[in-house]
Amino acid sequence: DVLPLLYTYAWMENHVLVGLMCLFANVAMYLAVCFKDPGVVTSNRIASYSFLHEYDNVIYKPVVCSECAFVRPPRTKHCYRCDHCVHRFDHHCVWTNSCIGSGNHVTFLGYLLSLLAMTFNASYLCVRSLRLHVHATQLWDARYVDETGKNHPMCLGALIQHLLLTHPRIVCFCSTLLLLDLLLLGYLLFHFFLVLTNQTTYERYCRSEHSSEKLSSRGFYNLGARRNIVAFWVGCNPPSKVTRSPFKPATRILNDKRT
Repeated sequence: DVLPLLYTYAWMENHVLVGLMCLFANVAMYLAVCFKDPGVVTSNRIASYSFLHEYDNVIYKPVVCSECAFVRPPRTKHCYRCDHCVHRFDHHCVWTNSCIGSGNHVTFLGYLLSLLAMTFNASYLCVRSLRLHVHATQLWDARYVDETGKNHPMCLGALIQHLLLTHPRIVCFCSTLLLLDLLLLGYLLFHFFLVLTNQTTYERYCRSEHSSEKLSSRGFYNLGARRNIVAFWVGCNPPSKVTRSPFKPATRILNDKRT
């Protein structure tokens, strides 16, 4: 319904190119998140992950994983759905049926951005199609009669009611997309906040269960916004692909803050 309306009133414009580009980017990022290593910790990779962080002794402690049978490195959690330990575990994503960790967290943010761009573009097309229809039919210049028989100039409420009667699918689809835009934007901003504070969703959630130790655990890995962004970006590479770890200076800074 949207495209026929758009090409009726703006037939010389290409209304599908941006949408196809967003769709292609979204599918590519989705597949990348699904198949990329989230940062699985195995017995032969423990040494590579162990020196990246320190134990905070609140959320992370040097304990043996009962499933993997080795001491979990700092900022590592066992995912019972995937049955393996994941470094800097954020959450298990039901959309991709995979863990989100240090190996694919950047890619996951790219997936969210591409998904938000796709829904924003769809919302824009819906709103523009209705706007073109209103302008072409001069609905704002029309008048309507209320239940008492009085004649009134067009208002926003009456206009929306008229569009809902004449183009119900477009109005409902547009309303759903706008709500989805807000939800996705809020979720994406939450993850940006986690990046800026060097936290994961799992760590953020666990702090509510350690209310008595909240002050000691809050901001343990926080190095400042700029260093947190660098640590998040570079830390998403598997240890085997990192020639020089950027976390060694970060560990020194953490030690300096505690002395």
